[in-house]
Amino acid sequence: MKIKTPEIISQAESYDGIRAGLVALDEVLKGPSYRAAREGSAPMGQLDERRGVDWPPEARTVLVLGLHHPETESRLDWWERGDTWGNRRLRKISAFLKEWLREACGM
Repeated sequence: MKIKTPEIISQAESYDGIRAGLVALDEVLKGPSYRAAREGSAPMGQLDERRGVDWPPEARTVLVLGLHHPETESRLDWWERGDTWGNRRLRKISAFLKEWLREACGM
C-alpha cells in the first residue's frame, strides 16, 4: 500500500509541538548539521554514538521532524545523560512513526 505525503505529514504533526516535512536525502547529506563534527574535548554523548547512518541504497526521501521549544518548556533543552529532553522526545516520536509506517505499508 502506498501512503501519500499529506497523510505522512498529518500523522507526524499529530504529536504536540511537531512540524514535519519530506526532503530529498541528497539535501540532508549536504546539510551542515549532518556533516558537523564534534569539536574539542567534550565527552561523547549518545548523539555522537548515533551519527553514522547506514542509509538503504534505495532511500531517496527523508521525513524531517522539528520540535517547537517554547520558552515555557525550557526543560526540552536541558542536558541529561548526554542528551536533551527534546532530542529524546523526537527519538520516541520517530520510533512511533516508524512503526506506524510499517503497519500502514503492511510490512
